[in-house]
Amino acid sequence: MKTWTFGGIPYGYRFNRETKTIEVFPEEAEIAKLICSLALAGKGISVIANYLNTNGYKTRRSKTWFEITVGYVLDADRLKFYRGFYKTGEAGNWPELITEEQYTALMNLKVKKRTLASPRGVYLLTGWGNAHCGLCDAKLKITRSSHSYYICSKKLSQGKDLCAAKTYRQDAVNLAILTHVRSVTRALMDYHRAYIESTREQIKHKTTLLTEQNDNFFTTLPLKLDEISNLLKALELPEPIVYNPDFTDLELLQKYVKKVSIFPDHIGLEYLTPYNDKLELLASINY
Repeated sequence: MKTWTFGGIPYGYRFNRETKTIEVFPEEAEIAKLICSLALAGKGISVIANYLNTNGYKTRRSKTWFEITVGYVLDADRLKFYRGFYKTGEAGNWPELITEEQYTALMNLKVKKRTLASPRGVYLLTGWGNAHCGLCDAKLKITRSSHSYYICSKKLSQGKDLCAAKTYRQDAVNLAILTHVRSVTRALMDYHRAYIESTREQIKHKTTLLTEQNDNFFTTLPLKLDEISNLLKALELPEPIVYNPDFTDLELLQKYVKKVSIFPDHIGLEYLTPYNDKLELLASINY
């Protein structure tokens, strides 16, 4: 009996080893249908990912949704699978999740083509342009076999003897980086709020002390104002971190990340934030 042979069973289904058949997995199937419905309503993949995360929906591995993972559900081959067909166009023997009308409409939508991780679309790191080989600092490029991989451009063009870097699965790398960047920007936004609150408390405390230390408040008011002004100048609050859940993956990198360096065993990130000293323990990802 022929089964799906083009990677893992698509989201919304499971392979029954006893009956050797593909069956609908209800929890995932409802989410897959929801994603298709949101896409048909004109929602972009970034908005869809934000909606799923806000409402507590999870991926197959109970992870956060990103443009990449939403894009996989809306990939042409998976949409064909949801319609009940193999990649080759041959009819399958599993229940359909979408109708012919939905399939046709989804295939015509531009939302699918915006997937930054799609093999047919723009690759996240190479499209951004600031991703480098961690060993020789050359820019990264894309190579393809059964999957798409990031590879050192020097190794690709001049031979493997010039760089010992490996190739890196682009979907795994993208997901690791985006998970890290989104969590860091959220954390820094919270840190900034706390920093401002602490500053306000310092100013309030300083004002109280100045008032208590002087018998005649009005005659010493100019002195008090000068001291408070100097305190504010010394603190020099940096620009706040603004986390926008509707940022696309590419916009997120452009706004907050200066450079990505991929090593054989980890990924290094240089952030564009006023709190780089707070990122010392966060800017290295093992994957």
